[in-house]
Amino acid sequence: MRVRPRRAGGSKGEAVRARKYVQRADGQGFEVPLGKLYRLACCDCGLIHDVVWLYEKGRLGMAARRNNRATAQRRRYLKEKV
Repeated sequence: MRVRPRRAGGSKGEAVRARKYVQRADGQGFEVPLGKLYRLACCDCGLIHDVVWLYEKGRLGMAARRNNRATAQRRRYLKEKV
């Protein structure tokens, strides 16, 4: 099953908002929404994964896949900033 995130923005011709990623320090904890798509971006290389966490009957599960399109967009953005 493929999970496709919704695009920001609305109808055709409307500008798509850039997704903001929160910069975190090494070892810093954070909460994630259970059962919802969550994007993680590497601050060094810009690699992005779509991740889903589930918690059921005392067990924590995680599924992840690399998001090639978002990774390419992020790397272009990081390249422009340098």
